[in-house]
Amino acid sequence: MLGFGGDVPAPIPRSWLESLSRGATVVGKGRYLNALKVLNVVRVKEEIDYRGGFGATIEGLSDTEGPVLILASGDPGFFGPVRFIREAFPSLPLRVSPAPSAISMAFASLGMSWDDATIISALGSRATQAQRAILGHLRAGQSKIAVMCSPELDVGALTEIVRGANVSQYRIEVVANIGTSDEQRSTIVGPSYALPDKLSTENFAIAIICRQDSRVTGPTLEAGKVPDTLGATPTNCEPPRYISRGEMITKAEIRSIVIAKLAPWTLPFGATIWDVGAGSGSVGLDILAIRPDLDLIAIERAALECEYIARNALGAGLTLEVVHNDISQVAAYLRPPTAVFVGGGGMDALEAVLAIIDPQARVTATAATLETAIAQQKHLADQVLVQVHLNVALGPNGHRLDPYNPVFISSRKAKFHV
Repeated sequence: MLGFGGDVPAPIPRSWLESLSRGATVVGKGRYLNALKVLNVVRVKEEIDYRGGFGATIEGLSDTEGPVLILASGDPGFFGPVRFIREAFPSLPLRVSPAPSAISMAFASLGMSWDDATIISALGSRATQAQRAILGHLRAGQSKIAVMCSPELDVGALTEIVRGANVSQYRIEVVANIGTSDEQRSTIVGPSYALPDKLSTENFAIAIICRQDSRVTGPTLEAGKVPDTLGATPTNCEPPRYISRGEMITKAEIRSIVIAKLAPWTLPFGATIWDVGAGSGSVGLDILAIRPDLDLIAIERAALECEYIARNALGAGLTLEVVHNDISQVAAYLRPPTAVFVGGGGMDALEAVLAIIDPQARVTATAATLETAIAQQKHLADQVLVQVHLNVALGPNGHRLDPYNPVFISSRKAKFHV
């Protein structure tokens, strides 16, 4: 497999030349086939392009005699065809000569380092997951996000995503037609993120979303996933102070058990969570403190509580969406959740949630009364009773236990879609 950086092929390894000079079936795009002929070092027995689709073309070569030379863009092992071929033909002898990847060429064209960048491919079937990942990294404040754009998610669609995320502190550097004589470079800035007139969004491009204060933070070891800042152990172990209406707030000790049941650290990157009957928003905000990439929607029907949620989020430096409405009125119109916490609204709220969400979504709910707990258990069979006592000083002579009201926590141990 031979990589092309722009219109220029990688050097053909010397050990390949004897075999290729005797004749090879060559597979690739037309411009790569033409460029290979200029080299005049490969005797081409047959030329095959990808008009039938890459997968079908490769599978059709399984009985081909002699060597097959596949021409690919950039580094074929980096979001390229090596993965497909290895999955389809795990025992097939495969040699790869990579050119620089489009990602590395784009950063080089801009004179930027990329050891601190998160790489996301939006090619083909990855487009939907890419949109979720981009939003997650923006929420998490990642310094550089490099996106391999595609017809399914082009530069124009990408600017809409960034504009909708309301993150004016970012700019977008675009490099199109990378490594060719028609290479284009453009800078798109917030808050409007308007496309330049000269930029064609139809061609393949790399878009690099950068914080205006971008600085090197160290390598992201797993491209397209959670940045290094997520999951860090907080230096201040004191529970956050959330404003609330009197004592109408889920206590910190109860929140920790609820969050353990939801296990947000195992959710897919950028997944959506509903906090239903959110009250002060304490449970959802605690989750965001662990996973700021998650898409949290707090649904609350009381106007005062909605104000408290917004103020608590601002104080914690976290981003979420607040919906002032009853869950039964809006469930069908919200982004589908991967996990749900029902803290308020009683059985009406839980039943409204269960009627609309994916059966595989994770659900946890709390109840303060036996009647509600019994009703919840019909839907969420994993149920525990949590009783917390605080150790309180009783004058100079000792201490006593001061109890919270007992709380039932019910949950559904469902799987989730990655």
